[in-house]
Amino acid sequence: MKKQKTNYHIYRYKGKMLEAKKEAPFDISITARLLLDQLCYEWNKEHLQKQIDIALDEGDHDKFMQLSEQYRSYLLH
Repeated sequence: MKKQKTNYHIYRYKGKMLEAKKEAPFDISITARLLLDQLCYEWNKEHLQKQIDIALDEGDHDKFMQLSEQYRSYLLH
């Protein structure tokens, strides 16, 4: 099968260029960051609680002690 030739032409824009905004307003940025931090904190805490429950169900004392030590940091905040 024969390939077709494609002619690409480069056109130069002669109108006024618009500048894009570089950053979102500070209040939106900080709100988004805080929300993301809160969601990550809650997910990590819940995930750790599930791992602790599994360790208890399996009777794995060493794993339970390790995970409960990590969980302690969530109780102090």
